[in-house]
Amino acid sequence: MILDDLNRADIRFIQAVMELVDRQEYISWKLPKDWHIILTANQDDGNYLVQSIDVAQRTRFISVNLKSDVEVWAKWAETQGIDGRCINFLLMHPELITVGTNPRSITTFLMLLVLLKISLHSFLLFK
Repeated sequence: MILDDLNRADIRFIQAVMELVDRQEYISWKLPKDWHIILTANQDDGNYLVQSIDVAQRTRFISVNLKSDVEVWAKWAETQGIDGRCINFLLMHPELITVGTNPRSITTFLMLLVLLKISLHSFLLFK
């Protein structure tokens, strides 16, 4: 089970999830056998509007910080029909992938260009 953006949820929901993670059940509901819970969250670094997760909550799960990789994104983007010119542009300029322009926001932008039938080259010329 994947629970996305845990620390954007209401604190009551977070408390319930912590019990579910800890005991594999909540009130009368039990997690099915052999199920695992994956939680995603944004960093509490001032860049996101999130609830703070305290030490008692954090000790109930393993945290992994993920970083984007333009090469991995490019392989995925090819399978999603993203224009090869856009993929190559990002491969030539990986510094464009930052916290503010992450792979998700770049993909959304590139899909919008396709919908609007605007080439990345035209967009960059009129920037």
